[in-house]
Amino acid sequence: MRPASAGMAQLRATDAASLIRRAIDEGWEELALPGRGLDGAGAQAVAVSLRRATRLKRLVLAYNPIRDAGAEAVARELWRLPQLEELHLSGCHLGDAGAGALAREMRQAPRLKRLKLDSNNIGVAGAAAAGRELRHSATIEEIVLQHNHIGDEGAGALARELSHAPNFRKLRIESNNIHAAGAAAAARELRRAPRFEELLLDDNPIDDAGAAAAAAELRHAQNFEHLSLA
Repeated sequence: MRPASAGMAQLRATDAASLIRRAIDEGWEELALPGRGLDGAGAQAVAVSLRRATRLKRLVLAYNPIRDAGAEAVARELWRLPQLEELHLSGCHLGDAGAGALAREMRQAPRLKRLKLDSNNIGVAGAAAAGRELRHSATIEEIVLQHNHIGDEGAGALARELSHAPNFRKLRIESNNIHAAGAAAAARELRRAPRFEELLLDDNPIDDAGAAAAAAELRHAQNFEHLSLA
């Protein structure tokens, strides 16, 4: 693997095009462009340039203000990459519309396993929309949504949809203002997911009774291994 993450903070924005060319020419499997000030148009330009990056497995565009339109535009290009397994869009100013549009495009990605959407502005509608789309993905294994505000309703809706994804294994929804009812609802839905293993609910206002209820729901899940409620 030829990672591109080291030293990225020191690179000037004008070096991005050169770095992408190297990623394509040298067959990099990982490319990281975090915090480069890319807006929606800039992120789309990056995605278009990466059409020929046929060996790329992991792309990090975190902490760039690409917003909803940019996320959809990026996904419209990236789902075609034959080897892409991870897409990181943490802290990209995404809202509900962006989360749903992104999921709608990326559900077609042939190998996508991990989608990071933490530290955005995604609420109930965005969580539900992402779930409705990604339930159709045969490859998705992990979704990271901590530090959003999906609440109880969003947690239940997301879990209900993802329980149908055949290879889904891990959900991270820490710091989302989820209470006891939401935790129990999410656990109740996810216990039906055939390969589900790990649910992270840390930093939510879940009391002891809620924690016990969530644990009870997951106790008999076939492959479940870890519930985190710190």
